Amino acid sequence: MNEIEAAWLACAIDSEGWLYITGLQRKHWRHVVVGFQNTNKAFAEKVAAMLGGRLYERAPQTNGNVRGILPRFQVEISKHDQVAAIVEAVLPYLIVKRQNALDILAFIRSREWGQLSPEGKQRIADGVLRAWRNPEKARKRREKITATWRAKQS
Repeated sequence: MNEIEAAWLACAIDSEGWLYITGLQRKHWRHVVVGFQNTNKAFAEKVAAMLGGRLYERAPQTNGNVRGILPRFQVEISKHDQVAAIVEAVLPYLIVKRQNALDILAFIRSREWGQLSPEGKQRIADGVLRAWRNPEKARKRREKITATWRAKQS
């Protein structure tokens, strides 16, 4: 991506896009996201090509009693290596979302890849403790998970 394209993409992200780190949720690990959405398909296609993601068409947005008439076109990237490359390229040109970009880069660089986060280690410890306190309930849960997995496989 050359300098002009990086500046153009930064403007698109600053105005119609998003950069964020998800919080640790019940069943999901933290991850980073770069995304963009617009009602102009050609504009969204160009951003999708620059981000290296797939373009999705969404229904018109509804705000309260007002329903939009145009479909929305959206692209999101969440692979850490792709996000890091994009953020590093557009960082010099970001204004509005500059701090989010810096936070994302710091988060990606601080990760110990292949290692659990402290939150992940705590979740595993809590699960082991629950299973130890009530082994019958843990066995039934494992059986339910296994049955669900086998049903999806067949």
